[in-house]
Amino acid sequence: MRRFVEALPSDDLIKRHQETHRRRTASALHLLDAQRIPNMTRQELQGFLEDTDAWYGLRYDKQKYWAKVFGEADERLPALRDTLAQLVQRAKEGLTAADFDRFLSSLPGIGPGYLSEILALRFPERYWMWNKQVRDFLSTNGADINAELPRGKKTDEGEQYMAAGRHLEGLRHALEQLLGEPVDYLLTDLFIYWANQEGPDPWAEEVARLTREYFPRSVPRLGERERNRRASCWKRSSGA
Repeated sequence: MRRFVEALPSDDLIKRHQETHRRRTASALHLLDAQRIPNMTRQELQGFLEDTDAWYGLRYDKQKYWAKVFGEADERLPALRDTLAQLVQRAKEGLTAADFDRFLSSLPGIGPGYLSEILALRFPERYWMWNKQVRDFLSTNGADINAELPRGKKTDEGEQYMAAGRHLEGLRHALEQLLGEPVDYLLTDLFIYWANQEGPDPWAEEVARLTREYFPRSVPRLGERERNRRASCWKRSSGA
């Protein structure tokens, strides 16, 4: 994490990603506005959806995909506008797990990764990404989302999204402590992407320490044996 923070001012790849986030956030703020949504065209919405990480990871015939989203003759566009307006309003009030599930079922072609990215771009200080990058990062760092959920909720996408958010809140605040300034969930997601590319994170113990110290309820504490095992593995791999 410290290496990421140190690289922020000069790393070209990080700066390009930050610029992309700024552009996409500006687009989300412009299009997903209560006054703007009722007049949004299919071309505007399609352009917005195509300029996302979720779009690049989509495994779907693109023409069939747009027919699923908009209908064969754009007949679904009015309902889509209404649902997006409801999404923005509920997100402003405070989204619940049940809300997340409801919007998943009423937005055809929009899965958890897509929906979470729309929320993060429109409200980067309040909502987070929930995609394969985040799942892999949490799993690598010992967070078992399904194990945290009560019986009967383990496959519930909304519950998984909220559980992931509790971990990411701790991570976001740990970044704030190192940077000494506010951090949104898009920068948090950028750190996750960077850490996944870097391989095993040698600062994982520092992240856990900061999270336990400042936000003890955000991430379950690792057992003493597991903490010692990870520290020992890192020392061996680094030659310490």
